[in-house]
Amino acid sequence: MKELIDVDIENLAEVHGLTVGNYCCVGRSNFVGENVLIGNYCELGNGNKINSNAVIQGRVRMADNCIVGKNVIVKYGTILTSGVNIKKDTLIGPNTITIGSTHKRKTIHGTTIGERCFIGAGTSIAAGVQICDDVVVGANSFVNKDITEAGTYAGTPVKKIVEKVSCPKCNGVDVYPLAGEGLNFFRCECCEKEFKK
Repeated sequence: MKELIDVDIENLAEVHGLTVGNYCCVGRSNFVGENVLIGNYCELGNGNKINSNAVIQGRVRMADNCIVGKNVIVKYGTILTSGVNIKKDTLIGPNTITIGSTHKRKTIHGTTIGERCFIGAGTSIAAGVQICDDVVVGANSFVNKDITEAGTYAGTPVKKIVEKVSCPKCNGVDVYPLAGEGLNFFRCECCEKEFKK
């Protein structure tokens, strides 16, 4: 695996598989891995690290010193304030905002979103919040505190609505609630078993 490459406007062509859309603004000392896609109208500040196979869709604004892990997808219209760390295999829904200051106008950096997370569209994440691995946050939620246990969260402010569920047959974690069945009936994607929690 190749190292991340320092990307400035002069050496964009040096990165294997890098695609940058039209009308993008890229700051200094951004490091980018292989096969990264940066969509149209994106703004990247200084000192960001975007690891391989990441997708930054259009109209994303990323401040300084953010880290985007491998296989991360950041959907269009998202705003990432300084120092956000998104770990691998995570999807950030459209128009998600990480807030960079408190109501007392105190700037806080260092929001972290764990591995294998799904952050729903329109979610706001308060300054400095830490979200652990394997968390789903429902659309239009407000994450105002750290999330330290895997599961599904939703609301304003977020509350845990579903524990992380494993399939009793294969112990798989690709388990999803069945539509129209409430939050007690699930289906495992790997063995296709349906079960009640």
